[in-house]
Amino acid sequence: VVHDAAGNVRVADATVWIEGFSIVGGAIPDGAGGGIRVEGGRVVLRDCVLADNRAAIGAGLAVLAGEAISSGCEIFANDASVAGGGVAVLGGRLVLRETVVRDNIAPERASVHVGAAGRFVLVDAVPDELDGLGKVAWSRRSLADRVAMLVARWGPCPDPGEELADRNGDGVVDAVDLA
Repeated sequence: VVHDAAGNVRVADATVWIEGFSIVGGAIPDGAGGGIRVEGGRVVLRDCVLADNRAAIGAGLAVLAGEAISSGCEIFANDASVAGGGVAVLGGRLVLRETVVRDNIAPERASVHVGAAGRFVLVDAVPDELDGLGKVAWSRRSLADRVAMLVARWGPCPDPGEELADRNGDGVVDAVDLA
């Protein structure tokens, strides 16, 4: 684990638990991970704030390899010049659990960017924007929240006779109901 002069935290091939910290003002203008850069190993963030960091990709948090788990964190006001103002998952895996990702800046206005080799899991968390090609998994509750957000943004189903409904009666409008 390295905390370098640019203000960011780099983790490679280690298991690290970071709890109750604010990581603010890190900068890697031409690289990834202005706040935290995960190059391998496992990082657990709990009740942390990642804000006002800058990078080309993944200004708040960049996962290049290994795994990062964020629980109860806030990732906001980060600025990426290329993609993933809040978070970029270029390789490895990121799990966001009860984490708020909002008001981050990137040319495509994406708070979360998932690259082709990245894996991204949401559990009771909904980022304000999502962009990329990687694999994304949603928990049942998060999927329902995401569907509601999409309907609010783009309006109801194209066929006026079709309504979004809990067709299978499980209490959640999800992909099963949309099939």
